[in-house]
Parts: sequence; C-alpha cells; structure tokens
Amino acid sequence: MRTQSRPMPFTEEQMKQVFDTNLIDFAVQHGFEIEKGDRNTVHVKHSGGLYLFKHGRGFHRYTDDSHGNIIAFAQQYMGAGDFKSAVEMIL
Repeated sequence: MRTQSRPMPFTEEQMKQVFDTNLIDFAVQHGFEIEKGDRNTVHVKHSGGLYLFKHGRGFHRYTDDSHGNIIAFAQQYMGAGDFKSAVEMIL
C-alpha cells in the first residue's frame, strides 16, 4: 500500500537558505550568549553543556547527549513546535 506524501511547504531555495544559516550567528541574534569552547566548538553560557560547532552547522549538548542541526536547535531551544515552525523561525 502506497501512501501519498504531502508537498513540501518550502522551496528548495528556502531550504538551502535554512541550512546555509550559521547556527552561531542565529543563536546570538536570538539572545544566546557565546563563550570560548575548544578548538572545534563554542560554549553557550548558562546552558548546561550546550556547544555549537564553529563551522556553524550543528550543536551537541553533553548533559543529555542531544545533537542536531539548526532545525533541531530551533525546536529544542527556541520553542519551535515542529519542523514547519522551526523553518519559518530560521527564515
């Protein structure tokens, strides 16, 4: 049985823009305070072990071993309830 998928609510260009958004810049613009981490990461102050990768494409939180990309960050740390809300927030 084949299920019919819903059309993607965003264009390829919009999704490229989302994934080209630097996560560190995005976090700082939304009030997160950044401090020195190690050679590959920066630490988010008052975060309980949340680190952003310096290449700007992902995060890792050591206290609960969560990790992901900018969409997951918007969902987990900025209150975006679902994929669509997270993408709209980033755009």
